[in-house]
Amino acid sequence: MFKNTFQKRVLFLTSFGVFLITLLTYVSLLPNFNTGYADSDELITVAKILGVAHPPGYPLYTMLAAVFGRLPIPFLTFAGKVNFLSSLFSAATVAFFFLISYFLLEKMVENFWVRLAVSSIGAFSLAFSFSFFFFALFAEVFSLHFFLLSLVVFLLIASENKPRILFLSFFVMGLGVGNQQVFLFFLPLFAYWIFVHNRVVLFNWKFIRNGVLLFILGFLLPYLYLPLAARNQAVINWENPKDLTSIYRVITRRAYAETRLQGQAYLGGKLGIKEISQGFIDASVFLMRNFNFSFFLLALGGGLYLLKKKQYKIFLFLILGLFFGGYFFGMYALTPNRAGEIDFYITRGLHERFFLTTFPFFALFISFGILGIYQIFKAPLRKFRIILLFLPFILIFSIAAANFKEIKNNNFSLGYKYGRALLKSLKKDAILLCFAEQTCFAPTYLQQVEGLRKDVLIIPSDFAQWPLSQIKKKYPNLIKTTITRITAQHSIPLARDLLRWNIGKRPIYVAGISDSKLVLSIYSLFGDPFYLIPYGCSLEVSPFFQLRQQPESCDLVSKETLETDVTTRAPVARMFKDFIAFQHFVNGNLYKTYGCFREAKQEFKLSLKLAPHFKKPELALKEIGKNESCQIRQQKPEFSEFVKKGEAAEKEEDLKAALYFYGQASSLTPENIDIRFKVANIYQKAGALYNAKVEYQDILVLDPTNTKAKEALENLEKTVP
Repeated sequence: MFKNTFQKRVLFLTSFGVFLITLLTYVSLLPNFNTGYADSDELITVAKILGVAHPPGYPLYTMLAAVFGRLPIPFLTFAGKVNFLSSLFSAATVAFFFLISYFLLEKMVENFWVRLAVSSIGAFSLAFSFSFFFFALFAEVFSLHFFLLSLVVFLLIASENKPRILFLSFFVMGLGVGNQQVFLFFLPLFAYWIFVHNRVVLFNWKFIRNGVLLFILGFLLPYLYLPLAARNQAVINWENPKDLTSIYRVITRRAYAETRLQGQAYLGGKLGIKEISQGFIDASVFLMRNFNFSFFLLALGGGLYLLKKKQYKIFLFLILGLFFGGYFFGMYALTPNRAGEIDFYITRGLHERFFLTTFPFFALFISFGILGIYQIFKAPLRKFRIILLFLPFILIFSIAAANFKEIKNNNFSLGYKYGRALLKSLKKDAILLCFAEQTCFAPTYLQQVEGLRKDVLIIPSDFAQWPLSQIKKKYPNLIKTTITRITAQHSIPLARDLLRWNIGKRPIYVAGISDSKLVLSIYSLFGDPFYLIPYGCSLEVSPFFQLRQQPESCDLVSKETLETDVTTRAPVARMFKDFIAFQHFVNGNLYKTYGCFREAKQEFKLSLKLAPHFKKPELALKEIGKNESCQIRQQKPEFSEFVKKGEAAEKEEDLKAALYFYGQASSLTPENIDIRFKVANIYQKAGALYNAKVEYQDILVLDPTNTKAKEALENLEKTVP
């Protein structure tokens, strides 16, 4: 492996130099606050409060971030330290792939210095590829994912003729799957390498048994954190995993299957000719967008060079890395075509994260492409062959400089500023019912990590991240319904129950809710009986609609968002700019619905300026035309009118309409037992027996001696567990 100690020292000094240059470049752009990108705010908050992140829990990342965030690093906030952890993992990944490239080149080129140069070029092409560079700057589990992948590949290569090193690789594989479940895609890649280079161990039952046990240990060991964290009863405590059943639910992502309308714990997809071809194109375009066309050609040349040199084992290994690192995901689950929709960039960005793991293998192909060019031209350009290796460095660092400039100009602070403006705008002791990640995690981070506005009660509308049992225990009068199931269907009546018992008692705000009239109506927020009033960064819930003076803090954020730059090459960077555009569109829709066309036009125009790709504001402006009037149209909700309409619908056996009208009446007077019986009766007629059971239980909460409810409940409990 090494001819002398000098080469060994130079190699590891070079790998450290690659690591240090990469890390210092990342750190020079490091945000010292929460960015709000993807899952970053939640992950930072969970690390601070020692909670449980969204399924599958990410316990290894949480523990590492919790420790690292508490280190006494000068000038860095808690969020800055966790962001720095991503930079560390990403820089270490680059260093490991430098070493991987060097060892793969050993059998193909004898010159030590050429191997160093070629491996450095490949490593830096990975380090400064745009999305890899961008994701290295903020908290995300993918940075640890890359690091564990690089460590496993390094150990596999180092284990040739050294089977004992494989044991460590099995343990790290388990850690990798526990950290990010897409790591499972790489198991065939690892199995291939072991078969090619250490196949003797595959026939050793004792070795396989021990390897599997180490893999399971690596996977399960970090999950010991979950029951310990559940004891904290933190505000982010998905599934409250205090026992084996709930831990299993976290690992298998059951909360997603139950709270998503499509009922899937994982992203659905299929492998057809259309999916394969389009997925291949999507992943290839993504690579080209991040590495530029020159490096794309070099990678193709690297593949051809490996085939020419009959290095079929290495070629297939890298092809499998590309396939399982992103191409398979792209083919199985196509990037949704959301052109013209407000979530076009963010949907694409969240989807494309899963293509990122192709980058290290693509960079290895680039190394072989550089080597191929060097080998072809070194004889005719004998006196100038050093230039053959010098020119790629110039190309890499020119690309790195351009990417550095674009990332530096990107405004990372929109999420942080939006969260602060949102909390600042709310009245004292307000309830914030949040419907989107941006409106839940940004203010939760600021409240739990930075201590802002502790008086505000932040309630996620799906009731998944903060267990209902915890909420009821801490705030016994907040929600009175006896619903215990947390599904897509049952989160709606929970939210409605919160609204009906607290309206008029505490200021209530909604943020991130859909613009769909159907959705608003389901939550009783479309004048039936409550109204949503645009109020800066959120919507105020009120029994009647009126104009509100907008909070200055939110106006300033909108103005800065309009004037600021965010990159589209990493689509998650548009997360808050597009969300704020959507918020203004929702405001415009509400103004338009209730007759304030002047205000509606202002909101639609601002939404269109913030997100020119969003087509709905443009259509709404055309629909309004030149109308500048503002004559508020609203009907005062009457309990008796809702009851009357419900009875008429029930008489015509329109159970859906009857349930709707009785439900609105119940929202106005939740203490009215008669209307509760009507709701329960409709549920029974419709066959929704669990919902009927809940209604009878709720009646008994209001009137524990109600005989009629007790009898109905006894009959129901014979059929409903």
